[in-house]
Formats: sequence, C-alpha cells, structure tokens
Amino acid sequence: MRTAICLTGTAVLLGVMAGPVSAAPTSETADAAAPAFTSKSWKCSKPAGKKFKIKNDSPNERWTRLSYNNPCSHKWYVRVYYKNSGGAVFSYPFTVKKNSKGSKSLKPRPGWIIKVEASKKRPQAPALNAD
Repeated sequence: MRTAICLTGTAVLLGVMAGPVSAAPTSETADAAAPAFTSKSWKCSKPAGKKFKIKNDSPNERWTRLSYNNPCSHKWYVRVYYKNSGGAVFSYPFTVKKNSKGSKSLKPRPGWIIKVEASKKRPQAPALNAD
C-alpha cells in the first residue's frame, strides 16, 4: 500500500513538473530571445551563381561572432549595425578578402545586431559638419 502511494505521488509530481517543460514558448518570449539578424547573402558578380554569405554564429550578452564565406573573385566591404544596452546605435566596418572563409568577433561592443550591409565598392566616409 505504501509503495502504491509513493508511485502515485511520484506520477503526480512528475506530471506537474513535466507541464511547464513541454509547454511551447509564447510568441512574446520567442521574439524577445531571438536576435534581429541571423544570416544574409549577396550574389557574386564573378563567378556567376555563387553567393557571399554571412551569419550570426553565437549571439549573447558579452560578444557576437560573425562567420562569413566569400567564394567571389572580389572583396566585400561589410558594415554591421547594432544597438548597445543603452539603445545607442553603432556600426562596425570590416573588409572580407576574395575567396576566403573566416569569422569576426565583436567583443568590446555588446548588443544585438540590427542590420548588416555589404558592398563591392568601398563606402565613402561621412562628411563632417563644421559648426
């Protein structure tokens, strides 16, 4: 009798504990946990049919690692836009050499990536306002 009560009690306890674990996350929780940028690709001018790809490998609160694959016969100029914990928007530019694979870590600048832009031509520096 005592064993039956223990088994029944265990089954009830496991049933209560398994409920929240197997529950599907709500849309609010899923949206808040996912970073804004996961991956993006651009077509190469040469060779035809190939794409330059960049993806967010390991987003967390301390650093972000971007992995890239450039099978193109030209280099790409990349600019990453992100928000820090205070809400200020910053950008980080870097160049990816032709026919290369690698990664770039953004360690000193925490925050989620908002947008990634890539261009085949070197972007112009912004004009400074002399007030």
